[in-house]
Amino acid sequence: MAAVQQLSQDERRPALGEDLRATRHRAELPIFRHAHSQRLASPARKFIFWAFAVRMRHRSFRDAERHLGGAQMQTRFVLALLVVVAGVAAYGGTVLATPGSGVTSTLFAVGQFDEIHAKTLSSSWQARINTKGESDLYVLENRIAPGGTFGWHSHPGPSLVIVKSGALTLYRGDDPDCTPHVIQAGSGFVDDGGDVHLVRNEGSIDAVVYVTSLVPRGAARRIDEPSPGNCPF
Repeated sequence: MAAVQQLSQDERRPALGEDLRATRHRAELPIFRHAHSQRLASPARKFIFWAFAVRMRHRSFRDAERHLGGAQMQTRFVLALLVVVAGVAAYGGTVLATPGSGVTSTLFAVGQFDEIHAKTLSSSWQARINTKGESDLYVLENRIAPGGTFGWHSHPGPSLVIVKSGALTLYRGDDPDCTPHVIQAGSGFVDDGGDVHLVRNEGSIDAVVYVTSLVPRGAARRIDEPSPGNCPF
C-alpha cells in the first residue's frame, strides 16, 4: 500500500528537467511584465532581448570609457597648457631681461641708516638730503671691459657715479633718439633712480667706475629691465 502511495506521489511530481524548465520560465517571466509577456517569452524573442541587453550594456561601458577617456584627455590638455604657459613665462623673463656682460663688480661696504635729514646752506652752495624710512648705502667699484655693458636696468634710489679711468657711454630709455652721453675719466653723473638706462664701454681700454647708491632698506640695488626699444641694442 505504501508503495502504491509513493508511486502516486512520483507520478504527480514533475520530472527533474521539467521542474528546472518551469523554474527558469517563472524566473524569466517577470522580465516581461506587460500583456504580451507570454508571447515575448518565446525562445527566439528571448534571444533577441538578451542580445539587445548585452549590446546596450556594451554601449554603456563604451560610452563610460569614452567619457573617462575624454576627461583624461581634457586633464592632459590642461596640464600641457599649464606647462606651455610656464615655459613661455620663463622664456619671456629670460628674453626680456637684459643683464650686463663684461662687468666685474667689487662691493666695498654696505651701511644701514635711519631717516636722514641733512643740509648745508651757504651763500655759494647748498645741499639737502632727506629720506623717509630706513635706507641702505652701497659703495662699490665696477670695472667694465671694452665692449662691456651694464644692460638695461634701473635703481630704486639715487646713485652718484664717478668715472676713474676710461670712459662710459650712457643711454637713457626715455630718449626716442637714443642719444649717447659720453662721460670721461674724472667726471661723473647722477642717476636719480627709477629711470631705465644702459651704460656701455665703447672705448678700447677698461673703464673703472665708483658708485655710491642710496636705496630703501632691504631693496635690491639693481633691477634688470627689458629693452625699451628706442635703441638698436
